[in-house]
Amino acid sequence: MVALDHSHEARNDGPDERERILAISGLTVSFDTGANRRVIAVNDVDITIRSGEAVAIVGESGCGKSTLALSILRLLDKRVSTTTGRIEFDGEDLATCSARRIRSIRARGISMIFQDPLSSLNPYMTVGAQIEEPLRRHLGLSRQHARQRTAELLESVGIDDAAARARSYPHAFSGGMRQRAMIAAALSCDPRLLIADEPTTALDVTVQAQVLRLIKQQLDHRRMSLVLITHDLGVVAGLCDRVIVMYAGQVVEEAAAVDIFQRPAHPYTRALLKSIPRLDGPREEALYSISGHPPDLTSMPQRECTFAPRCDVSVPSCRSQSPPLRRDRSGRRHRCLFAFESADHGVVPASAETSERIPPPHHEHVQPQKTILRIRDVRVQFHDDRFFPIGRRSVTNAVDGVDLDIYQGEILGLVGESGCGKSTLARAIVRLIRPQSGSVVYHDDELDLSRRTELRRLRRDVQFIFQDPYTCLNPRFQAWDIIAEPLINYRIADRAKARERACEYMQAVGLDPKLRHRYPHEFSGGQRQRIGIARAMVVQPRVILCDEPVSSLDVSIQAQILNLLLELKRRHDLTLLLISHDLAVVRHVSDRVAIMSQGRILECTETERLFTAGPQSAYGRTLLASVPIPDPGVARRQLACG
Repeated sequence: MVALDHSHEARNDGPDERERILAISGLTVSFDTGANRRVIAVNDVDITIRSGEAVAIVGESGCGKSTLALSILRLLDKRVSTTTGRIEFDGEDLATCSARRIRSIRARGISMIFQDPLSSLNPYMTVGAQIEEPLRRHLGLSRQHARQRTAELLESVGIDDAAARARSYPHAFSGGMRQRAMIAAALSCDPRLLIADEPTTALDVTVQAQVLRLIKQQLDHRRMSLVLITHDLGVVAGLCDRVIVMYAGQVVEEAAAVDIFQRPAHPYTRALLKSIPRLDGPREEALYSISGHPPDLTSMPQRECTFAPRCDVSVPSCRSQSPPLRRDRSGRRHRCLFAFESADHGVVPASAETSERIPPPHHEHVQPQKTILRIRDVRVQFHDDRFFPIGRRSVTNAVDGVDLDIYQGEILGLVGESGCGKSTLARAIVRLIRPQSGSVVYHDDELDLSRRTELRRLRRDVQFIFQDPYTCLNPRFQAWDIIAEPLINYRIADRAKARERACEYMQAVGLDPKLRHRYPHEFSGGQRQRIGIARAMVVQPRVILCDEPVSSLDVSIQAQILNLLLELKRRHDLTLLLISHDLAVVRHVSDRVAIMSQGRILECTETERLFTAGPQSAYGRTLLASVPIPDPGVARRQLACG
């Protein structure tokens, strides 16, 4: 442990002599939730960003990262939010400047990549038109030059046939392609400061590597500064110079990226690092997750450390005083009565009294005697959706003759680049999308899925967990009604019995049944994903298709969800198809891995063989080499080699 040097004040900017481009001091943001209750989302935050610097802001969902980013650009609704403090950009206070001036700054000074591209893109405009608009308005380019520049931007972020795809609407893009289009739009006017809110969440590792190299080039060539909000600490390790860790609206640690990964000081930072599934870590152990839940922001403790109830190493004095943000002798800032110096990547010994652990998963080889789903020659095509097609209509082979066997009781990981057809294949299995050809054999019975009775039988036994739980949960239904709905639809139970069963499954997935009357918007992202899992489990299915179930979750919640899926799989003898672009997650939970590219399965093999001997296909080797490692030295060599 290292003693604190209280002679340094929290607002000391350190020895960096680069030009200060953004200075935030005393920023507090609160929201009115009604009934005389206010949520303090950001609490007295001080941050400095310098020219050409890349700074990451990390922390669990709800810690205030995105609220901080939105407050910089004054994008918060003034009717329900209150902001105090100073936000200076090039010496100008953004909190007091005129609306016209802030619009000008948003155009050329500060640009932002939003977390959810679908809700940020206009559904009535083509993707190209939305990128062309700022080019013409703020840079004065002609229509022809703006169109040419748009194609170059889309191509630079990895979109093939960019000129043609620019004429498509957002709904015709996959989730990863929409995110790439958002990145292209944000870089279009060459901003001085780029705020990226989870810019690579929906991207596969190969495209993620391309996007990170693109952002790195922008930082190097234009001396552009970056504020990166992310839960992917592998991305942070490769791209960022400095890391700011937030918890419950406060900055709890700030240090150079190398120091954060090699010598984390705050127990919360150490716990976050320990929660990361790593390709170079042991596969036999269950993922570590932080015990407990973040505090209620409407009633924050005043005289204790906010992390103390979840801390594995807290002492009685942590409960009696609130630690200030101080700078220790090593130069880092942290909000802890004690500081730790260790090179064990945040491995903190957990006490038996404060943490609960799920038993380690056993990845036994699944013998292929019993095939529960046999997919043969499935083909799905999408046609050009322009209302007035010019010339010949184009056809996209989203799934191009896929053959795949899924064995009973196994977890099959399905990986591949965004847009390769993974989600389309899963939807085609349960006929959420109608394939042009092919067959699905379930339990040795080839189902005629054109018949309603057989389709209902398949959908009862083969359930779906969607990537974005918020868009898949009825906003007018309470939590227990959302979970109970399949029981009522399949006439398994009446409403009273279904609600009773829903409460049991809320308990099973780690949700307090007392929350049953809440609506989806009142839950966090991790809680909504648990509701989606409970809804899929409530009819006791044999197979669950999991489409990126943890891609939008921070590392601690991700670990909880993965451990939960493993526990439910063991308890109920489930078969899982896990679609993911995170190969570290796939390695941790899967028995076999199938690699998909351009609508086809390139190879399917046992997990240990794939990650030990390496993929047989060139694309598989590229995919594996692109996985970011949460170690600054390794990650930066990966980014440089490209």
